[in-house]
Amino acid sequence: MAQGRKPQPVPVLTLTGHTAFVTSVVFSPDGTLLASASGDQTVKLWDAATGQLLHTLAASSRLYVSSVAFSPDGGLLATASADKKVRVWNPATGGLLGSRGVRTRQPWQGAAEVAFSPQGTQLAAVWGDGSLRVWKAADWRSRPWWPRSDFGTVAHGKPTPKPQRGSNVVTFSPDGTQLATGDHDGGVTLWPWPWPGGPPRRLPGQGSVTTVLFSPDGRRLVTLRRGEATVTVWDPVTDQPRPALNGHQDQVNAAAFRPDGRRLATGSNDETVRVWDPVTGRSLVTLAADTCWQTGVAFSPDGTRLATAGENGTIKLWDATGW
Repeated sequence: MAQGRKPQPVPVLTLTGHTAFVTSVVFSPDGTLLASASGDQTVKLWDAATGQLLHTLAASSRLYVSSVAFSPDGGLLATASADKKVRVWNPATGGLLGSRGVRTRQPWQGAAEVAFSPQGTQLAAVWGDGSLRVWKAADWRSRPWWPRSDFGTVAHGKPTPKPQRGSNVVTFSPDGTQLATGDHDGGVTLWPWPWPGGPPRRLPGQGSVTTVLFSPDGRRLVTLRRGEATVTVWDPVTDQPRPALNGHQDQVNAAAFRPDGRRLATGSNDETVRVWDPVTGRSLVTLAADTCWQTGVAFSPDGTRLATAGENGTIKLWDATGW
């Protein structure tokens, strides 16, 4: 090794068991569990310390599981699947608590993403036709209390912006005052929350939005789009763009902030994962994560571990201290 050259990081754990691509990985709030969603129609729950497989959840009746999320207290696990259903589980036992679905016009318009509010009181889900549902997490099996059919619904007497082909993603701001949705037509809509709290705001863009992510302090909004190697960053208060992050050589698929907000990890089709300083835009670490597209990234709650996942179904855990 050349003098002064840092050694390439190596994973501390490698988790295998999925038989298709991984779409999403997330740690439980206490850091003891890691959940992974996959194209093999399952969600797997792993011991985050040892890598032991604890539960395999049959989370879709066809195609793939697109999203997985823990409630802030760790007591619930929600999944969204291409079979148009949202399912809620007990992560301690792996038991299914129930499911809800939405009828959509096209077979491909499945449940795209789920997200819990920061307080854990609400569960939001979005479908490929633009349907957005928000349940009270305590009684989510009842009728959704915000049953929007699409983004063309009238708000304050004026039509809200309507995407061309529905939505991909949904997330809450850290303080719970905004709900962000990303659309197939490239736009991001910021909804005042709870709704209605004023007119929604629209951030423009080209290309289907695949990720919308707030920084932990709420001062940055990261968006990823299909086909783009650039990580776009916005100021969600002023709606003005911040300097973009450039360095990946192919489409960026996933992004995750470290809980302190000082690092951002991204996974790309260029077969690497990069760790950035989101303030300066500097790429600090490049992981040769695997010889396949990188489709999922997640930091542990204490920021000491980074989970990466790929198209080959393999998940790797890295020591992120010192980054």
